[in-house]
Amino acid sequence: MKLKFWTRGRFLWAVPAAAALLLGVGAAGGAEPPRADLIWVPAQAADASDRAYEPVAIHLIDHAGSSIALAMYLLKEGRDDRHPINRLLKDLLEAAQRGVRVEVYLNTRFSGEAAAPLDTPWLTRLRAAGVPVTLLSPTRRWHGKLLIVDERYVLEGSTNWTVEAIATNGESNTVMDSPPLARQKLAHLRGWATPPVAPAPAPPVEPVWPDTVALPSAWLARGGLLPRFVTQDDERGFDAWLLLVRRAAAEPAPEFALDLSRPSAPNWLCRRPGPTPRSAGRL
Repeated sequence: MKLKFWTRGRFLWAVPAAAALLLGVGAAGGAEPPRADLIWVPAQAADASDRAYEPVAIHLIDHAGSSIALAMYLLKEGRDDRHPINRLLKDLLEAAQRGVRVEVYLNTRFSGEAAAPLDTPWLTRLRAAGVPVTLLSPTRRWHGKLLIVDERYVLEGSTNWTVEAIATNGESNTVMDSPPLARQKLAHLRGWATPPVAPAPAPPVEPVWPDTVALPSAWLARGGLLPRFVTQDDERGFDAWLLLVRRAAAEPAPEFALDLSRPSAPNWLCRRPGPTPRSAGRL
């Protein structure tokens, strides 16, 4: 049976192609224009809601030939091997032991319900078998319930790996056979699991300090700045004045900030008052 997929709001709808024509989806004049940024792919899909989820998940894991990726919002183990979640985790372990590449991603940010322990016996066994169990960053919440097998089959919906979701809750899930969709989901998961690193701030650009600067003759005349520095024996003031003049010659802007805490600031300007060598700060 051919299916027609389209989006309405945040939801993906799938109906038989004939029914889609009756609903006006894809019909001339009645279709909503699809979002331009969506990548449409062919897929075969089937419902795996409620109690159908567990046998579908077991079948996919047991018949996996090359890879399994599991990403869960909430995973809670039981206390004995008959617990449904323990059975699923045991299937993952057996898949890894027969050479299937298994990877597990777990949310660590919860709201409302108590967080599930993340250092449990079955997760420890998976790690010991070489399965990477990635604990997602607590700064973001992964709310997906996703199983991807052999980069072909996608089982996704509302079912967490908890006994309530598997055995009693009303849950909605879809299993899809679509390699291109599986690749899209894997790329999204792995990209989401590795948040982009903010680039390091660029170091401030130091101005090119000139070797010589021109001074107004008025500063050197009687009553100017230079004679006052000399008569007052103000070595530090004279050095600071020379530094500012030199920095001003290097700055294109009429105003600038001078950070004396920077390593590049002259240490003779930042030390405590005291005798200053006559050669300090001279141009």
